[in-house]
Amino acid sequence: MAKLASVARALAVLEWDPQRGYMDMQNWASVGELARADLLAINVMQLGEGNFAGILRGLGAIVSPAALCVSGVSRAVFKRTLAEAGIDGLMHQAAAPMTLDGALRVDGLVGFRWPGNNPTQV
Repeated sequence: MAKLASVARALAVLEWDPQRGYMDMQNWASVGELARADLLAINVMQLGEGNFAGILRGLGAIVSPAALCVSGVSRAVFKRTLAEAGIDGLMHQAAAPMTLDGALRVDGLVGFRWPGNNPTQV
């Protein structure tokens, strides 16, 4: 159940707004768009302040992600880490400085293209 809750918190980041926070989560339109991309996704969760850059470096060593949604990471750290990893052009990317429940934790969802899929199709 903890992993499912972590996935939900990571997906909620797609609907987060810097001015309104999570107040406008009406139809989850961005989540639907990500789901239609048909990606293979993994969930990452780390208690405490976490080490987002370390997590991303570890995952990126395998294969570059196609989508990334992370809660508990500031936008400045998120953008800098993506630029350092050379993946700042992701079609689906979102970050929120706090989790949906306000806990000090990093919740993330990392999407990868299925092996053999044409990388231009999303």
